Amino acid sequence: MGHIDMRYSLPSRDIIADAVEIMLEAHRFDAAVFITNCNKIVPGMLMAAARVDIPSIFINGAPSLAGTFKGRKIDLKDLFEVVEAAKRGTMSEEELNEIGRCAMPTCGSCAGLFTANTMNILTEALGLVLPGSSTIPAVDRRRIHVARNAGRCVMKLLEKNVCPSDILTEDAFENAIAVDMALGGSTNTILHLIAIAKCAGVELSLQTFDEISRKVPTITALSPSGPYHLEDLDRAGGVPAVLKVLGDAGLIKKNCLTVTGKTVWENVKDARVGNTDIIRPVSNSVRREGGIAILYGTLAPEGAVVKQSAVSKSMLKFKGVARVFNSEEEAFNVVVDGDNKRG
Repeated sequence: MGHIDMRYSLPSRDIIADAVEIMLEAHRFDAAVFITNCNKIVPGMLMAAARVDIPSIFINGAPSLAGTFKGRKIDLKDLFEVVEAAKRGTMSEEELNEIGRCAMPTCGSCAGLFTANTMNILTEALGLVLPGSSTIPAVDRRRIHVARNAGRCVMKLLEKNVCPSDILTEDAFENAIAVDMALGGSTNTILHLIAIAKCAGVELSLQTFDEISRKVPTITALSPSGPYHLEDLDRAGGVPAVLKVLGDAGLIKKNCLTVTGKTVWENVKDARVGNTDIIRPVSNSVRREGGIAILYGTLAPEGAVVKQSAVSKSMLKFKGVARVFNSEEEAFNVVVDGDNKRG
């Protein structure tokens, strides 16, 4: 974000994980319903669930609806862009304020496929969320039914002693990565999935992401990579429809256990795609490869991550003068003009 405050973002995830673990262990809970929503909360709670390993189910606070400005849908991405436009003087302050009022019209996590919504979707792909519930908008009445069913479901998990360790297997993580690639999710998911897997005793590497990215195509064009939003994905069939498309193509592990007591394939085998423009068939994918790519080269011999679904063709080649810094700190200070003060 161009200031020092962002250095505290990732450590906050680990503090959340520790805080939740302390509460669960100190009070000796028998089971837990995790109510997540934004950015570092989702992975932090997933890490805690894996560590404590008591019967658990997740329910997210849900995505917001997209806003509308001059007849077009807008979201958080547009806010970032217009702030820069206002700084450059290419947009008036009045128009900036109007977009600020319109971009996020309801409660919920940002309407596009940013980190929060991506992680909520991947929690469903992992099997810890009731099928189809992660994309239902926050203002939709179906959320009430999801909450009630989550409460009923966790009691069944407790009765049968089904714990996160039974669900968070290597195959389950590979399913989550496949869904991540198919949707073109946030690059932050790689940081988070590796951390969650470690807490669950599963080893993930960048090579795993690379291998899955090369064989799973991108089948949606969700903001910030395309024109659609979470509400559109929900109407098109949500995560069950995505898993069905991938399963029919042999791109997921079908026998993974979920919180329903059924396998992932038993949950989604009858799912239907309601709009093939939003959830495309593998034969007509947006991209032949996954939305996230792992890059290797002289600048990143151990690997680097890029959301290739959001990279325009004009950015694939660049010719110019390189700026060389001796350290990350030196580059950071130059970018923010040496001003790391609050506000």
